[in-house]
Amino acid sequence: MSNTSDVNSPPSAAAGRMANLEQQQQKVEDAPDAPNPNDPQEPERFRTVADCATGELLREALLACSTADADWKTPHIDASTSLPQSLDDEARRLLELKEYYVLDSEQEAKFERITGLASRIFDVPMR
Repeated sequence: MSNTSDVNSPPSAAAGRMANLEQQQQKVEDAPDAPNPNDPQEPERFRTVADCATGELLREALLACSTADADWKTPHIDASTSLPQSLDDEARRLLELKEYYVLDSEQEAKFERITGLASRIFDVPMR
């Protein structure tokens, strides 16, 4: 008798698993749809790495910027103290950040205080 099959499980265990699956399905159905940045009805927002499901899509999005509009580049970088910026390095950096689930997270008071302090100390703007 196998424990891995609902056929051989006690009815209450199978019913419990079924109820759990139904709850999970309902959560998926009730979840709001992800915003579509190409939909003119959606409020304007900054695009994010979360909009790109794969590294290739992220790289394409970064490439889509003209050189003048490359919003992924730091505009006033000191070349004598910095490595050259490359599209591949930026895509890799963003994908690594995406894996930590810290991008586009809700605001947290502690984090806001730390980033505000860093902004004032280093005299850099926060977006």
